[in-house]
Amino acid sequence: MGSNNNQISASQSRTWIYPSYCVDKLRSGQNLSELIHRLGHDIGNPLTAIISLGSVIQTLAELESKSNTESKFPAYAASIIAEAWKVSRISERMVCILSQRKPIAAACNLENSLSEVFNRLYNRDHARYENIDIEFADSSEDLAANIDQSQLNLFFTELIINAVEGIERRLTENNNLSSQIYVRIFKEDNLACITIGSYSARKNTLDLIDLFNPFVSGFPEEKHVGIGLTTCYAIAQGHGGQIAISEESKDNGYYFTVKVCLPM
Repeated sequence: MGSNNNQISASQSRTWIYPSYCVDKLRSGQNLSELIHRLGHDIGNPLTAIISLGSVIQTLAELESKSNTESKFPAYAASIIAEAWKVSRISERMVCILSQRKPIAAACNLENSLSEVFNRLYNRDHARYENIDIEFADSSEDLAANIDQSQLNLFFTELIINAVEGIERRLTENNNLSSQIYVRIFKEDNLACITIGSYSARKNTLDLIDLFNPFVSGFPEEKHVGIGLTTCYAIAQGHGGQIAISEESKDNGYYFTVKVCLPM
């Protein structure tokens, strides 16, 4: 992780898009039915992979006990762990969106929390994150937000994974774009705020405001439940905060930014 004053700046002309969708709509009726159906599908995929990998390991164990071949167990164990974390993330999303229990808020340092989440993701999957770096803009602010720590961790997990997935997709389209995630932490109207930005090789094909809606993905050609930003929105709203996104043409690519402001 590093510090970079030039890559990130507060853009006065940037247009921030705030959500118009009401998260409460997901907690009843047809939307709830659709959410449960899609979550069930998303949970089923990694669980099937875990079961399949377990069967493969069982078979390999029997074969390796009869030979001196190099063990493939570490690679398969890593795959099982990755799939298990997918299930855990899906479960956490579901709780944040559907639960109406009041969160247990406390002072959480934004920079420390983001760094800890990134390090945790790196430890889970070295290969995926070894070429990704987070650049913090120079700031004298050491801000803490009043938020449930576990929900803040999920919030940052969603945004980091989304940024990394975007970086991975565009590497085949434009290798000249930065593979860094740019972060700025600042105070605005007595709120603790953070922006998290990264470059994309292509512009979002959807209206930005629609990205907050459930079952919507910036990559519609891929089948996902589409509740990443919806989850972040629910977390921010549940703590009396705000979330917004922006996209601007920059450096031969598109710079996508998420901004969240939370009570200090």
